[in-house]
Amino acid sequence: MYLKNILTILAIIAVLLFSGCRSKRMAIPEAPVPSPRGTVPENVEDVVVLPSAPAQVNEPETPPVEVIEELVEEVDPIPLREERFTFAQETDKAIHDTHLYFVILGSFRSPDNANRFMDALIEQGFQPVILISESGLHRVSIDSFTDEEVARIRVQRIRSNYPEYKDAWMLIRKN
Repeated sequence: MYLKNILTILAIIAVLLFSGCRSKRMAIPEAPVPSPRGTVPENVEDVVVLPSAPAQVNEPETPPVEVIEELVEEVDPIPLREERFTFAQETDKAIHDTHLYFVILGSFRSPDNANRFMDALIEQGFQPVILISESGLHRVSIDSFTDEEVARIRVQRIRSNYPEYKDAWMLIRKN
């Protein structure tokens, strides 16, 4: 419903903006036919043309970033998976144990492959953590959050800023 309201408001603004942008060629009246010198045309009226001001619509300001991200999310939904897991290292558990939402960039059966991928992510400036699922997969997470919406936004930013991670997804910790 919120998205429909925003789209309706944007459509109204677009109509108002473009309705005042007609071509100047359309606004120029036909040139009057000159009358012979010394004669006055029969139907002379005083016409005053005033420039028109564009219509102003006072609408509540909405941050455009939120709208864009909601639209992107609808076009390309974020895959979610809920599962139980353990942290590969106790130090990671101490930092991320209270978080429920994890941004995942890779899953590996082999711990060696997960560690190599983690090393590559560290070189790119990420701080990855390896999570071991109940099924034995080693999930490489680059962020964790307590708020789902913030986690979704992070996944979208990773997808848009790093095309090589366009398949990033979100893992929800199952209790």
